[in-house]
Amino acid sequence: AYCDDLMLAGKTDWRLPTPEELASIVVYKDSNPTIDTAIFPSTQSSGYWSGTVMQGNSWQAWYVDFFYGPVDFSSKKQSHYVRCIR
Repeated sequence: AYCDDLMLAGKTDWRLPTPEELASIVVYKDSNPTIDTAIFPSTQSSGYWSGTVMQGNSWQAWYVDFFYGPVDFSSKKQSHYVRCIR
């Protein structure tokens, strides 16, 4: 809902990324966070939601953990960050 309602830089077509899109910015040689902090300076060493739910389990969704970099899934009741893209 946050990305759907976001108006930033005059744009309103923001969305949650796919797990593949999120995983593409993981830098596995780094840890805590596993990302290039020069490009993404505010990234927390934590989970970031994707917009993809588990097939057959709509109450679970995929996320990327930027502490070590794995792609995993959890209950949507879990608290994770979001990174909106367009």
